[in-house]
Amino acid sequence: MAKIESSVGHSLRMENTEERRKGLEWDKDKTHRDLVYIPELFGEEKTSLDTFNEQGKRDIQKYILDHVHKLQPRTPEDLQTEIDDLLKKMRKKRSSIKKFAKPYPDLYEKLVPLVDKQNEEFSEDELNECIELIKSSDMKRVNQRVKSIQDYFDLHVQREALKQQRNDKTAINNAVLQETILKLPSTPLGKVSNDFFIEALKNFYSEYYPDYYIKAIFFHGSETYPEKDEKGDLTGEELGAHSHIMVNTRNAKTGKYDLLQAQKKKAIDYILNHPDEFPDINKDLLKPNLILHRRKRKNDVLQPLTSQEARENKEMRRALSRMGEAHQKMIFRFLNKQLKPYRINVQKVVYDTDEKQEKKRNIDRESKLRKSEREFNYLNQKISDLKDEAKSAKEQKRDALKVLEQAEIHTKQLSNYIKMREDSLELREDEIRRLNEDFDQRLKEAQEQLENKYPYYFENAETIDKAVEQVEGMKAMRDVVNRVEKIAADDTHPLKKMHRKAYRASKSYRSAFDWAKGKYYEIYKTIKGEAHKNDPSNKRKSVINFVSDTLKNRQKNKL
Repeated sequence: MAKIESSVGHSLRMENTEERRKGLEWDKDKTHRDLVYIPELFGEEKTSLDTFNEQGKRDIQKYILDHVHKLQPRTPEDLQTEIDDLLKKMRKKRSSIKKFAKPYPDLYEKLVPLVDKQNEEFSEDELNECIELIKSSDMKRVNQRVKSIQDYFDLHVQREALKQQRNDKTAINNAVLQETILKLPSTPLGKVSNDFFIEALKNFYSEYYPDYYIKAIFFHGSETYPEKDEKGDLTGEELGAHSHIMVNTRNAKTGKYDLLQAQKKKAIDYILNHPDEFPDINKDLLKPNLILHRRKRKNDVLQPLTSQEARENKEMRRALSRMGEAHQKMIFRFLNKQLKPYRINVQKVVYDTDEKQEKKRNIDRESKLRKSEREFNYLNQKISDLKDEAKSAKEQKRDALKVLEQAEIHTKQLSNYIKMREDSLELREDEIRRLNEDFDQRLKEAQEQLENKYPYYFENAETIDKAVEQVEGMKAMRDVVNRVEKIAADDTHPLKKMHRKAYRASKSYRSAFDWAKGKYYEIYKTIKGEAHKNDPSNKRKSVINFVSDTLKNRQKNKL
């Protein structure tokens, strides 16, 4: 219960621990991104967590935890009742098996001790051996007999699984809710909508496990960290957005807490429907209730597994691993359909190098730690980035100190040189002063000579300077006009193509261009001394001249 309480508190962004108040689990400045979806409280609305104060978050946490208390998972007594029911079915099967095996001594000798050993293991190898004896006999209804012994074995497996659950208090207490996390590690924040992280999980469980109610889904956009490219430079994007879903493991129709078994069954169906993806699977081990061999006590001493039991455990673990892979593939297929509009494709990470395998081991180790203690949590990632920046700053500082040291050396050398020059210049100060006075006198005399020789310029200097500026401006405008005319004459010039498109497409552009064209014609006439060939005023004057000349010619002809 404490684990569920802590997980719900983290998902609700409750600041009820010292680590959370210090911001060790999420960025307090980004909690406006976080969303919560609780259909029993808010319907289909996805609500921002920032809308709830601490008391509101405590109320939501209490609602979820109260629900967990009310679920009343199977107690050891409930499990024992189911075990006893299975034992009754096994006894009926055992009577039938003894009856059809009795006429066949080899089969009877092998089979009856197995079905009589209710509290000992009945291995699959022993089952297969019995099935072979049945098939090799002249017994009638062989398939029916094989099914009977197979059914008995399945009942035995179910009974052993329930016994294991009965003795495992942790499994009983933690079977109330199942939490799953959806994270797209290489997808920057905003690439898909925040709502998608909630909708994808909701749609998956609604489609594949409709009999198991969704208790809550949380989207977290406040645990992101900056993305870096292959060179280690920041890209400006953020990674790490994810969502949590909490699902009731109790089947709404049967009342059994069997979501995990339902998931294994779905995974088995997937494997059977996609055999090419699992070429090394042992189909005989595709069962939702596989039970690993456990070490037994003898005289209060745990005995090691036999080599056969160890091999069987290895095979069963491989089968369980393949079931997990199959369920992951189911999720990936579903997600990729949902992500198709975003043009994103997710796939399993392959840990095919020593570096990647070490990373996987680190991830597994981290998953067992508190969120505030994980190496790659939000805050530690931020600290790592700051350390990188500090390291870069130190390197820059070291380079700057080297430059400064060289500069100090050069400065000292320059100071010595200046002092030496100052000593030599002191001897020449009088001479320099005399030269300056002589220069000033000569400059004054030259200026008087110029004023006498060019009185007009000195009297009208300001006007002449303005005229020079105008001429320089005219030269610049002439260059502009020549360039514009060159572009206008070149039909392949890209600016001309862009102008045509803009002129056809934009009314405001046409208005602006027509106004600017008139101004350009005025400048052209000023620069060139004649009207532009496309100037409308020039064309009107030409028309007037033409009409005037025509009238004059007609008048002469009449005379």
